[in-house]
Amino acid sequence: MSGQVLDNKVRKVENKVRQKVRGKLATGLCDRWKNIAKTSVVSSLMTVDTIPYLVQTHNVMHDAKTGDHLLKLVLEDIVLMETKYGVILIAWCTDDSPDGKKI
Repeated sequence: MSGQVLDNKVRKVENKVRQKVRGKLATGLCDRWKNIAKTSVVSSLMTVDTIPYLVQTHNVMHDAKTGDHLLKLVLEDIVLMETKYGVILIAWCTDDSPDGKKI
């Protein structure tokens, strides 16, 4: 599945999520890991009413693995959560890695 078919499916899922979470309190979280292709990624999720929703996955394979870069990604994802999904973000969580301490 790709192209217009995939884009339409993504829009439908995003619309359903937006309907469920708009106006509600959310917590955000992120973690860095390697996907099945061994690509280094940072994924951000939001939890609303105890249900986690994937918000964004960033390919950071060629990016600096610094706290400043992670903070930049997190701030972008917070804006996305608040504008695209209409949630009220009340907290952010990440692991205790050295770059996570920047947040």
